[in-house]
Amino acid sequence: GRSTALDIVSRYGAGARVFILVSSGPTGMVGMCAARHLSNWLAPDAVTVGFLGVDDYAKGEVRNVLHATRELPLVFCFLPREKDTAGFLKRAADAVLLVAAAAEDGGYRAEMGESEAAAAANPNKIFVRSDGGLTLPSPVSDAHLPRPDVPALSREALRNLDRIAAEKYYVRGVSLMENAGWNLARETFLEISFGRLPPPLLILAGRGNNGGDGLVAARHLGAWGVDCRVVMVGTDKPSTDDALANYDLAVDTGVKVVPTFAGDITAFVELLSQAGAVLDAVLGTGLTGRLRGTTADVLGILGESGAPIIAADTPSGLDANTGEPLGKIPRAQVTVAFAASKIGFAKAAEYTGEVRVADIGAPWEIARRLAGVP
Repeated sequence: GRSTALDIVSRYGAGARVFILVSSGPTGMVGMCAARHLSNWLAPDAVTVGFLGVDDYAKGEVRNVLHATRELPLVFCFLPREKDTAGFLKRAADAVLLVAAAAEDGGYRAEMGESEAAAAANPNKIFVRSDGGLTLPSPVSDAHLPRPDVPALSREALRNLDRIAAEKYYVRGVSLMENAGWNLARETFLEISFGRLPPPLLILAGRGNNGGDGLVAARHLGAWGVDCRVVMVGTDKPSTDDALANYDLAVDTGVKVVPTFAGDITAFVELLSQAGAVLDAVLGTGLTGRLRGTTADVLGILGESGAPIIAADTPSGLDANTGEPLGKIPRAQVTVAFAASKIGFAKAAEYTGEVRVADIGAPWEIARRLAGVP
């Protein structure tokens, strides 16, 4: 879904008006996920979703995503499966781009006639299928994607954002982590391309979800040809389910991962001496106590190394609410803040460097609502 939305925006611009035709199959769910991203990136009335069928056609997970899609700031309509396509064509008349998310099951066969009739009747419009007509360059380093236009949030508000995204919009934690890590990888790739982060890249991952974001970034960066290696700080594997799933995926896809056990930072010191730059994904916004143990040692050495650093969500060891360092911490030249900036960043510019807010796939209206912005 993200790839479909990215391709549309990178190829046709933020001014596109898009009609997405979906059905009750699994690929229809891809179309609805694309609509969620596009509802963030395009004008509120620029995205229309036409569901071929009625509410009862969708079952299980597809039904949950369907209901979540109807909560988004876009135009939604049900299109009962009938031979007469006039109603569908009328609704799609003001779109400049028609996207068919065709499934491989019975929904695909029912949808074929409708979408092909739309294409034939609208020869001046761009018509693609999400299962064959879209190709996404990797990485999308030159696409001018909108950044979240949201206020800074506290750590408590960010926890609520994750909860609301999961409960109301059915965007699970592993999906938020994938989107966060992809955007982190993209920003890192841009910095490498501009010569500000010289490879090889050393990625420091902690045991929590911040480390999971770093592992996602490592997987994408490796696929894009970046020479990178991951050091697990103070552990051999992550401790959260989502981060562990991405650890396994990273290892399975060939990412080089080195554990750093408690009290032993030999591997880290050696790899740091060989690295051109560092991606800091050790600690996130949940930190409130002073740094200690292996993590404190690693961050202290990193801070004194002078290596150029890009930070995942927040510089490790920084209190996201107060902006106070909780020990000797590294200074980043870029911080990729997920979903929103943090309220403590206003007092911590010497540690955060340039702050770039990155989309994590949650509707942007959640952050605005949590911040009390209409």
